[in-house]
Formats: sequence, C-alpha cells, structure tokens
Amino acid sequence: MPPVKPTLQLAVAEEYPIVDAESRQLQGYINQFPDRDPIVIYEEETERVLKPELAGIAPLLDMDFHSDVESLGQALARQRAEVADLLDKVGCRMAIAGTHPDSMPQTRTRVFTWYSELVGDVAVVARRLQIYATTFHITIGDPDLTISVMNGMRYLLPHVFCLSTSSPLWSGELTGLKGYRQVLRDSLQRTNFPPTFESRNAYQEFLDTLIQSNSIGSSEAIRWDVRANQNCDGLIVSVCDAITKLDDLLTIGALLQGIAAFMASLTLNNQQFRTYDRILLMENKWRAMRYGTEGRLIDFGKEAEVPLNRLMWELGELVLPFAETLNGTRYIERVHDLVEGGSSADRQIAVWQSSGESMQAVVDHIVSESTDL
Repeated sequence: MPPVKPTLQLAVAEEYPIVDAESRQLQGYINQFPDRDPIVIYEEETERVLKPELAGIAPLLDMDFHSDVESLGQALARQRAEVADLLDKVGCRMAIAGTHPDSMPQTRTRVFTWYSELVGDVAVVARRLQIYATTFHITIGDPDLTISVMNGMRYLLPHVFCLSTSSPLWSGELTGLKGYRQVLRDSLQRTNFPPTFESRNAYQEFLDTLIQSNSIGSSEAIRWDVRANQNCDGLIVSVCDAITKLDDLLTIGALLQGIAAFMASLTLNNQQFRTYDRILLMENKWRAMRYGTEGRLIDFGKEAEVPLNRLMWELGELVLPFAETLNGTRYIERVHDLVEGGSSADRQIAVWQSSGESMQAVVDHIVSESTDL
C-alpha cells in the first residue's frame, strides 16, 4: 500500500528559563514536556517548591497542532505574553536561550521523579543539563513515510541548527561555540543523529531489541535530533537551542515544515534524498555548533565546504514551492536575512563584548528579545 499524503501540521514545545528580575540569576524553568511538571523552581533545601503565584502557568501552555506557522505564531505570541506577565508579578523574567549565561551545574539529585531517573541512568552527566530547547513536532500520518522523511531530513539538520544557536556562554564564560548546549546534550546516550532505517519494520526491530534487552522502557527514551514520535506517525525535531526571538522560531518552523514536505514528496514520487553516513553528518553538526551562522558546512555532493548563506539560499529555493501551499512563504523568504543578521548566539556575543563582559547585560538582552512579540 503506497504512503498517504503527509498532514504536515506543526506544534512547538518551548522551554523558558526563569531569572530573578534583580539578580538575573537562574531560578528555574518552564517546560511543555508532558511527562514533567510544567514549572520547576530551583531551591537549595527542598525537593519540590512551586511558587503558588505561578500555579496558573500550566493552562497557558499551548501544544496544539497548527496547519501553518501564522496560526502557530499567534498562539505562541499569546503564550509568551501571558507567561511573561505572570512571571513579572512575582519578580521574575523569562530569558529564552539554550543556556543561561551564568548557569552552574546542578548539584542536587532529588528534584523530580524524571530527573532522579535520569541521574540513576547517566549519573553525574545529568547534573550538567541546565540546558533548554525549542522542540518541533511535525505530523506525517503514515509510519513508513515518517521513517523515510526522517532519513532524508538528517542531512539538513546542521543547516537548521545554525539558525537556532543561542548558547555561546556557560558558567560565566564565553565557550567559543555558538551552540554549547549540544555539547552537554550529546553526552547523553541515544542522542545526535539517528541511523538510517529501510522501513518502519526495521525501526521497530531496533526498538524491540533495546526494549527486550532492558536498555530502554519505550521509544520515548530515544533522544535523537530527529526521531519518530511514539505512534510513528510524526517527527520530533529537537536539534534546536531554545530560540530567543519569536520571529526566528517561526522562520525555522516554516523551514522545517517545508523540508518535511519536500522529503515526503520525493518518497511519494518514488525518489529518495541521498543519504550519508551519520559520521559525515556529524562533521557538519560540529561546524554548526562551533560557528553557527558564520560557518561553512560541507556539501557532500560536491565534497567541498560552502558558506552557510549560499547553502541556505539553495535550501530556501528548494522548499519555497512547498511553503507556498503551507502559508509560510514570507518566513522562508526571511531565512536569508536570519543568516546575514546572525542568530541569538551572535547577538549575545556582541552584547557581551560591547558591555565589557557584563553577564547582566547579556541576560537583559535575552529577556528583551524573548518578549519582543
């Protein structure tokens, strides 16, 4: 039976680091992961403390699927504005970035059930994970088509990651990387790029092996940068740092939606995007982590490195016909401006340098961009 036409609806799970309005120090974070509490407040002594004033956060968080980025943008603008207003009432701000510039590794292991389980699984590695992401969910509809799109999308993930980099600072220091969050995240098992799978059956056999060998409890323990969801009828893309500016988020969302549509169209026309070994793809991911929008990625077809602006121009032209049918044209047209203007990481570095390495100035800048709706 041939694959069905993909549905290509889009949802976004954001993570919002919370900082104190006066000290700019990290207080906790808000997340949209269904298996976790929606808000975590860091405290030195207690296992779990939730400020009563913030109990109304959960109903504000949107995980609905949207047919286009215009609708998604309206929902996220409301969400960010409402969350920012609630935080303001308790003397806090949201500072959306892959890392808090002055964050320190977590020293407590008994915080929440999911965190305790992670510590039990990966020990001290988990304590460094004060990192934040913007996770995209894209519906496909057909399991075999989902796996095919996942195979093809891997190649373009470093291109997308360059645009989202927002973690150049860690523990009060300039790391030299634009996307340091991935260094910490990839220290976990079952991260980075997935291997290629010939079919949904091959993917299921892989999962069954890990489950039967007591390596994982379910597919939710898979943390690849792009992966099938639990029902294998959609994709989860988690390569991106937490995206500071809403316009940047929508541009990247439209790009991912267009890439998924393009990859699906190849399969539906009995074609295939050329696949490369994940070791080669990781070379490009490192370049994206290190240099972000200023980097040069490898065009493996040409076996040559190419500036990101040229690659993204070509990618934009490739997905533009699909974006037109998905009401995302104006966002795809903005991709080139995002490359030229730089990502959140580039702007943070500029503020860090111009302010005499002021951490507070960087946090204030992140807060300002996070609420620029």
